[in-house]
Amino acid sequence: MTLPGLARRTAAYLPRLEDALRRCYPVALACANWRIPIFRLQGITRAGCPGTVLVAGQEPWVNYLPSCFFSTVTARELLEVTPIWLAGRSIERLGPSADLTVMRVDRISSALLFRDDYLAVPAWVKMVLPVPKNPLDLARGNHSLQGDLRLIKRGNLQAQVTREDSSFTFFYESLYVPFVRRRHAELAFVRDAYWLRRRCQKGGILWITCAGERIAGMLFEERRRVLYLWAEGVLDGDPKLVKRGAISALHFNIIDYACRQGCHSVDFGAVRPCLGDGLLRYKHKWGMTITQKRDNYYDFLVRWNEWNKSVAAFFLETPVLYRSSNGLSALTSVVADNPATEADGVRAHRLFWTDGVERLSIVSPSGWEQNIRAPAHTWLLDCPSPGTTVQIRGLIGRLENLG
Repeated sequence: MTLPGLARRTAAYLPRLEDALRRCYPVALACANWRIPIFRLQGITRAGCPGTVLVAGQEPWVNYLPSCFFSTVTARELLEVTPIWLAGRSIERLGPSADLTVMRVDRISSALLFRDDYLAVPAWVKMVLPVPKNPLDLARGNHSLQGDLRLIKRGNLQAQVTREDSSFTFFYESLYVPFVRRRHAELAFVRDAYWLRRRCQKGGILWITCAGERIAGMLFEERRRVLYLWAEGVLDGDPKLVKRGAISALHFNIIDYACRQGCHSVDFGAVRPCLGDGLLRYKHKWGMTITQKRDNYYDFLVRWNEWNKSVAAFFLETPVLYRSSNGLSALTSVVADNPATEADGVRAHRLFWTDGVERLSIVSPSGWEQNIRAPAHTWLLDCPSPGTTVQIRGLIGRLENLG
């Protein structure tokens, strides 16, 4: 057989090989990550007081939630490296010394080895947009989107779609990689060039141009009337181009393209599991819905010993999404010296509610006023008394069983 013939035959089996690898990947992760480090972080919390977090998992990936707890980290101590099936026992022994415990483990280990008194926070969720009949309808009554559209028009940003393979290298090396690395620093995940090229062959690249120069691009795949957006970037990762509206132009024009192609939805990809995350809030204003990410292979497992000032400040600033009985729910906090009011609940709901969330739980350390009404799909929770070790995860579990 000639070399070209062998290449064609091998390529024909690649989709099936990719599917097989995808099915085996979670099991491989559970085997590969069978030992995890446990370390203690100390510093100044977002509440302005000293705090401690017990962290278990591989760095830098485990650092996302601990970095949201601290304003400054002053000390880091490696405590032990343990097999994952013994990690729960170590956490029980070491956990009482910490305000918060955060573990990052694969989904299989999360389901098999750890009890229900952890919040299972997916490492990533995704956002999907049902395609509107007219993309301009998204901006009606939305002042932020109206401002974005004015910025696109003022900058004379134009869109074009290409499908030729020759433009892929320029997109990957000059737009996508610099943009991802500048935005996410040490937590950047750069997709494999070969994998992205295969996605591009089933879709294309949407370009944003200014004065004839390509300044931004978005690689997409079209499959069964769904557009999957796999990568985006601006030229050289330049943040000035983002401020000029290049990313907004990508989003508006890909929605317009999906509309013209007769697609029913656009998969805008992964975001962090925090309703206060800037990228999540940006995507939400375009009308996107949060949903679980099928190819998310890790969970953050979160617990605390008491709902103190530092823990309350963490959930106030970082309203996390966690796995609940029927999908994704969220947990946040209000900080008040007196029992929280109905207006406090409405304010938190208005700030953080996002389509796709099953329930929003709002904890008030000082309790709630009597006979107040909760916003739709919202639980108003009292926290355990200071000094107790009652896990609020158990309270949420009981409410889910009632609901």
